[in-house]
This record gives sequence, structure tokens and C-alpha cells, in this order.
Amino acid sequence: MKDRKWLIALAVLMISALALAACRPAAPATPSPEEMALQVAGTQAARATQASVSTLVARVTELSVPTAIPQPTATPMVCPTCPPPPTAVPAAAGPTSAPAAPPAAPGAATGGQVWASDGKCYFQIEYMGDVNIPPDTVMKPSQEFEKIWRVKNTGTCTWDSADVYGVDLVLSGGDKMGAHGVADVRGPVAPGDVVEVAVDLVAPAEEGTYTAYWVLTGPNNTRFGYGDNNQFALAVRISVVK
Repeated sequence: MKDRKWLIALAVLMISALALAACRPAAPATPSPEEMALQVAGTQAARATQASVSTLVARVTELSVPTAIPQPTATPMVCPTCPPPPTAVPAAAGPTSAPAAPPAAPGAATGGQVWASDGKCYFQIEYMGDVNIPPDTVMKPSQEFEKIWRVKNTGTCTWDSADVYGVDLVLSGGDKMGAHGVADVRGPVAPGDVVEVAVDLVAPAEEGTYTAYWVLTGPNNTRFGYGDNNQFALAVRISVVK
């Protein structure tokens, strides 16, 4: 009887041990070298696939952004029948230098009016500027040149080539510079007309600065410059440099 009880107790212990063993998690099996190689290869393949997918997504995103297309640059076309553009005319300059006052003229009146000797009209000009040889133009010794001024007849006398209202350009002071002292003014020049008056000159042989003053002169030595009181003469100033 005792042996039977002992056997039953032993059987219960064995069953309990088996039951406890069944409840424990099974220990992970150690993979073989072949299985480990397969796992590593699978991991590498997955990473490569993921990198390829990322690259593909980035490329698709890049291609989806529109690229600006450079536009062609317009090439100017030459118009063979068009006239050339007009040449700019330089603005009239101010007095060419410290002007000299011409000698007092017979019958001179205020406002720059100088009456003719017969009293029928008066001489008056407006200085419009230097056409060439601006002040302090550099010249070579003994260089020949022509000085040109532009003036407007603002008087009431028509300048003509006759003795009545004929007008000359006369040296009134300064350096002669090879001039004869008198230069003709071509007429007729009606009131309101703009005309160019000129004189032929020669630069002195020595270096230095030279200035000459010229005034318009009517019959009977009726000289007139410009300005409110005829205080300005037409001037030319050059610098002679060897």
C-alpha cells in the first residue's frame, strides 16, 4: 500500500514538472551558418531596394519641377532704308573769355541799341555761341586757323554789302594774331536772322595764352558788341604750346 502511494506521488511530481516545462518559452534556436548568410543577404537586398526607391523618388520629384527654358536674345536688325540719326548740335557756350567793352559808338542808346548814323534804324546783336575754337584751345606755334562765332541780328537794320548798313568785323583790342584787323561780314542779314561771322588768324610763334576781341562795326565806325550796354565783344582765347 505504501509503495502504491509513493508511486502516485512520484507520478504527480513528474506530471507537474512536465507541465512547468511546457509553460516556459522555448529558447531560440541558434541559426546555422547557412541561415545567417541568408539573413545577411536579405538585409543587404532590402537596404539596396530601399536606396533605389529613395533615388527613384528623388529623380521623379526633380523631373516634376518645370525647368525654365532660356529665351533667344533679339538681334537688332539694320534698316537699310532708314536715314541716319541726326547729329547732336552742341549748346551755345557763354562768353568765351573776360569780354572787353567796345569803344563808345555815336548815338549809342541803352539796352544794347546803337543807332545808325542816319538815325533810321539801330544795330544790335545777340551772342549765340562759339562755332569752333572754344576758349583755351591748344594751338601749335604759327598754326593758322579760322575763328567762327554765331550771332543773331536783334536790331532793326538789315546788314548789307552797301555803304548804307554794311557791317564788318573789326579788331578792338588784345592780340592781333596775324589778322589784318578787319573781316567782311557777308550780307544781307535781316533783323531776326542768325549768321556766322569769321576771321582768319595765326597763332603766335611763342608759347603762351593769347586773347583777341572783335566787334561788329557799321558805317561811320558805328561799333556794337552785345550785352545790355554793348559791354561785351566777340573774343577768342588760345594757348600756344610747342
